[in-house]
Amino acid sequence: MDADDYIKDKLVANFDHLTFDTLPLDVIYVGVNGTLFKSISKASYHNDTMLMINGIHKNRERKVSWERIKKLPEVSVTMDLFHCGLVFFRKEQAKEHFKIRV
Repeated sequence: MDADDYIKDKLVANFDHLTFDTLPLDVIYVGVNGTLFKSISKASYHNDTMLMINGIHKNRERKVSWERIKKLPEVSVTMDLFHCGLVFFRKEQAKEHFKIRV
């Protein structure tokens, strides 16, 4: 089992109330080999959606994409956890970026 499958399995096992297949999504997961996007469809997320991106520092292309995502107007909070990044869309939250190193 690779890291992407492991993370997906843990999300499903621990958060059975989340929706993964009907829009808008509660959790959007982009694996290490997934393609990062330049924009996010408003139909795919809601105010409490969390976008988890694995491997944000894997290579230059993903680092550049991570920086682009942080600047999107619909993104309010980002967390750089080094191995992955978390993105939130909360309208009432001031735009902030956190870098957490363990």
